[in-house]
Amino acid sequence: MNFQRSFEKAEPLPGFPDKLVRVTKKNQVIKQHPTPQKARQEFLAACFARMLLPLEMRPYRRVKLRGKFFVTNRIPGTYMDKNDQAAVVWASCYLSKMHAIPVGYKERMLLKQHYAGKALLKRLVQDIDYAVRAFGIRKTRGMSDLVDEVLKRITVYRDIVVSHGDFQVSNIIVTTSGVHPVDWVDFGLGLRSYEVAHFLATVPEELHQRAMEAYYANAPKLSANDLAIGRAVNAIIRVGSFGRVVESGAHPPSFFQNRFSECMSAFMQAMADLEPD
Repeated sequence: MNFQRSFEKAEPLPGFPDKLVRVTKKNQVIKQHPTPQKARQEFLAACFARMLLPLEMRPYRRVKLRGKFFVTNRIPGTYMDKNDQAAVVWASCYLSKMHAIPVGYKERMLLKQHYAGKALLKRLVQDIDYAVRAFGIRKTRGMSDLVDEVLKRITVYRDIVVSHGDFQVSNIIVTTSGVHPVDWVDFGLGLRSYEVAHFLATVPEELHQRAMEAYYANAPKLSANDLAIGRAVNAIIRVGSFGRVVESGAHPPSFFQNRFSECMSAFMQAMADLEPD
């Protein structure tokens, strides 16, 4: 089957760039990656998620890999409304159940550490450099000290969990049976506090307490320091992702100015909330 032709004939999927994701008349979703290697990464991640997660949490009914195309079934439902309290509770419960899965030999053998350990440290250093180049952040002594403190803290954290990798409102479909995350490309092992902070950053602040109450139904509590580190890490990764887009030439720095300022404020607040060791 010529998936390039099938992709071109398919209809754009609402909410996604038509050059990246389309849906066929048979309700197949075809996602075009820049390289076959990236498509293979998402294919393997989805396969591992289907292998390791409980039946009711597994993504998709079937997946295929065709060159640089990742193909799966369309999930009948609507994308999550961040203001829907019931959906926020469902999503928080789903996340807590995933984080409660024991990380044993099989999980460590199959899953990469995308957002934990040395991989996370490397990602943060790269994201800081992208932000500096794109937005002209001054590497003052004070700012460098704060970043160094984040890097130092995460090197000693051992709260590593099975992680979706990009658990946020825009990657969650709500159906009559619950919530179904999509975009499993970074499924692996991750820092628990970061993934929780990453999700909360996409939910209105007035629903944070309700979200955490639902999350703690299955997962152990996070300390105030853990949450502060998670928020700081999330802010660095977000400004780094903006910087990557700017450096690619897709958008000028001004396109992200408001979101960049919000992230920097979130980072400074997280560091202010961090208690000394």
